[in-house]
Amino acid sequence: MVRSYKCRHCDRSFSYANSLKSHMVTHAAIIGDRLTQHMCNLCNKGFIHQSSLIYHKETAHNTGNIFVCVKCGKRFNHRQRLIRHQLVHTDTRPFVCQECNASFKTRATLKNHLAVHRGEKRFTCKICGQKFAH
Repeated sequence: MVRSYKCRHCDRSFSYANSLKSHMVTHAAIIGDRLTQHMCNLCNKGFIHQSSLIYHKETAHNTGNIFVCVKCGKRFNHRQRLIRHQLVHTDTRPFVCQECNASFKTRATLKNHLAVHRGEKRFTCKICGQKFAH
């Protein structure tokens, strides 16, 4: 059985992985002194990292892709926002306070918590004007 290695940028197929790899250079572009590996199929702009290509497509082309959370059905127009949202469905709390070992799902929540240790009173009562830590 002959294996076929198909180019994701054009209709060409190759019998050997090395042949496909050599062919991919025809689709690549040079950024600085580095050869790009990831090409946008909408505008042919090249990117060194796949994550940069994904971000480019989501922002530059607004392809209308909707990213849906499989747990709750909430919809997002950017993949990164979906990834951040998915933390609400897990017990993962990677951000730990060095003062009291409290843990949080997001860096922003930890940052808000740290204000308590610094004695910051960031909230002001709209009625009396008194300030509170939380």
